[in-house]
Amino acid sequence: MVSEIRLFTRNAVAKAKLVVANPDEPAAPAGGGGFAEWAMLALHALRIEFGKSYRVTLDWLGEMPGVLEELELTRLPHFTVFRRWFARISTKTWRAFLGVSAEKRTGHAALDSTRFDRDQPSRHYANQTHYHVRTLKVTALVDV
Repeated sequence: MVSEIRLFTRNAVAKAKLVVANPDEPAAPAGGGGFAEWAMLALHALRIEFGKSYRVTLDWLGEMPGVLEELELTRLPHFTVFRRWFARISTKTWRAFLGVSAEKRTGHAALDSTRFDRDQPSRHYANQTHYHVRTLKVTALVDV
């Protein structure tokens, strides 16, 4: 019997391979080098599913050989590499992955790619306190 986590991982890997430029790239090339984009996307999907930090997610995955087999990984990235990679992923790739993975078990979901601007409501406060507010880019994933 296959576990729910392993099925989730299998599904995440399949959907991640749909949106990357090179789905045939090995997850972790022999002799070092970077991890495949699809493998990192699947790792992030697992991190979000677990609701844990980068470090704890990788610790858990290190104890799950079946899940690592689904990810085609023999070694895991260091948690700082994992965190940095997520910060640098292109919005286009992440949005594509969210789009294909938005179909939950119900089969119905919506992806709202609008940009909520935090600058406008805070302008009066920011002007009075000489505080500069940066724009916050948000993508909301809503199950319907």
